[in-house]
Amino acid sequence: MHNQRSVVLLWGLPDIVRIQFKKRVHWPKRMCSMKPAHYDSTVEELLKIAGAADNFGSKVFAVAAHAAAGLDGHWDSWLSIALILEEEAGANDALALFYRGVYLRELLKAAESKDIVAMRRLAGIYEFGQIGVEPIHERTIELLIEAAGLGDAGSMFELFEKYLYGLCSIKADKEAAFKWLKMAADHGHAEAKEWIVRFQEWDRIGFVYPRPRKND
Repeated sequence: MHNQRSVVLLWGLPDIVRIQFKKRVHWPKRMCSMKPAHYDSTVEELLKIAGAADNFGSKVFAVAAHAAAGLDGHWDSWLSIALILEEEAGANDALALFYRGVYLRELLKAAESKDIVAMRRLAGIYEFGQIGVEPIHERTIELLIEAAGLGDAGSMFELFEKYLYGLCSIKADKEAAFKWLKMAADHGHAEAKEWIVRFQEWDRIGFVYPRPRKND
């Protein structure tokens, strides 16, 4: 039971996707009761189909559904395709690298359009680097400050940690750290609220990175 959207997108992908998967392409019987994907399927529906297909071993259909979601603007799906291809024991390494490139390109576009999740993901990539991307700590801080300026409490809390411990090549600054901590707490960040309460105690006994959570 091939669903229409998957078939169309599957044949639109490079031939290597079809010929390098070791398992026969099929639609598991247990998935036949699922709502099939159509051209008007939402990204959420496509991701459910992709997840189910991957779980049941139909990796080609998982790739097709993720491609549909990616074409609909879900940039994380391109990374999912790369990860699926990387599971094939070297058969699709070059293609996996290609889709990692697509993922990075779409991630950059999403970050430029002020997608908060994309901005924070990109900040992490620039912090630690990845294949084809060297760490650029200055860019990490810039992205987090920009996301924080858009009201993202998670970015505020990350900036607190960066300034508190002197991460990303910046000098430790407890005053600046506390400013970001208070902002994160004021914006409803749960862990930041805990830190506010215990900040003076931890300042007295010395900060350890990473600071254990209260229930650790």
